[in-house]
Amino acid sequence: ENSSLARYLAGRVGKEYSEKVDQYIKKAQGKSEMERTELAKEKTGEFTGAYAVNPANNEKIPVWVGDYVLGFYGSGAVMVVPAHDQRDFEFAKKYDLQIQEVVSGGDIKKSAYEGEGKLINSGEFSGQESQKAKGNIIQWLKKKGNGDKRVQYKLRDWLFSRQRYWGEPF
Repeated sequence: ENSSLARYLAGRVGKEYSEKVDQYIKKAQGKSEMERTELAKEKTGEFTGAYAVNPANNEKIPVWVGDYVLGFYGSGAVMVVPAHDQRDFEFAKKYDLQIQEVVSGGDIKKSAYEGEGKLINSGEFSGQESQKAKGNIIQWLKKKGNGDKRVQYKLRDWLFSRQRYWGEPF
């Protein structure tokens, strides 16, 4: 059903994982968007047996399917950052995934740190303030041909419906 996910996973999911992954995807697709995006819900997922490569450091990253990833946002595929996003943190804790701190300022043993700070464990960008480092990293990726900055907006019908209901101008 989710053609972009199916196309990506085709040929990448190890045979020993494919049946479980297919079952998980079917089960997750049966959930409503509201059920999947509920912040307080338990995050679930399934390891695909596949790996992606981080273009910044060539590190292999395990590819999981998860029901809390928002399919309507961008491609529906995300690189999780457990040390700096609470939903990703909860998922990583549940499945015993690595939590690599890259922005100093919090205690990632207790929860994700979502604020600003200095980069750590970030190669040549370590020591830079996170806000400034974002631009530098984008330029670095662009120069290597591995990325670029893009702003994407996807307005959803219910936003307009709610605005009309409450009578607020937009």
